[in-house]
Amino acid sequence: MTKRFLMPSSSGFGFDLDADTDQNLVLPAVGSNPQRRSTSLLKAFTRGCIGLLACLSLAAIKVPAAQAQANISDDEVNRYAKAVLAIEGKRRQIYADAKGLPEWGNISQQAATKGVNVCDLSQTELPGNIYSLCQQLFKASQTEVSRYGFDNTTFNRITQAQKRDRQLQQRIQTQMVQINSNR
Repeated sequence: MTKRFLMPSSSGFGFDLDADTDQNLVLPAVGSNPQRRSTSLLKAFTRGCIGLLACLSLAAIKVPAAQAQANISDDEVNRYAKAVLAIEGKRRQIYADAKGLPEWGNISQQAATKGVNVCDLSQTELPGNIYSLCQQLFKASQTEVSRYGFDNTTFNRITQAQKRDRQLQQRIQTQMVQINSNR
């Protein structure tokens, strides 16, 4: 199984895994967009999270929106939101570490020139320390997904369902805001 991370040019770290949907984790990644720094971090975060989830490259699971909404419990939405926020904290830390590396500028430019995300570059194209950071994020994300009681199939189902279901997106977004306001 080949790990492929998505690194949006707006500064996010995230990933999905190539291969079959039932065995591969699909995670949202979010980053603060420099042009939006004047807006509240929370608004930018929740907007970015939902928007970036839509960019993940995984074949859509055909589930009608009404069915998707009905099949995802409030408990699942709560745990999903907590997992996403936990992953985002680690992603931000790792992204800051990556940006501090001398190789970062060249590697991010190389990825932009190819029209791919940094971690979509082959392992041979990535300096070991950047590749290592991608691996750290992958492992931490897997841990958080499991910590909040999901297997990859269920987490992916929610990720895919929220891309098609505005009500589910809103439920997740609302829960994320509530969790952040209680911190």
